[in-house]
Amino acid sequence: MKRFVSGFMLGVMVGVAASAAAARLVGDNGYLIGWEVTVNGEQVCSDPYVWTSTREIECD
Repeated sequence: MKRFVSGFMLGVMVGVAASAAAARLVGDNGYLIGWEVTVNGEQVCSDPYVWTSTREIECD
């Protein structure tokens, strides 16, 4: 159980770090070139447009 909780916490931290890195790369608004948006394991779109101030992602 301890390993599960540790793994879960590590996964959450990696996820938060990845989204923070994406926001820093974009700056304010812009396209995330080379990124893919997935929902339930299915790719929805690639290279989404992101508004970091409102935390919105637009797929064309």
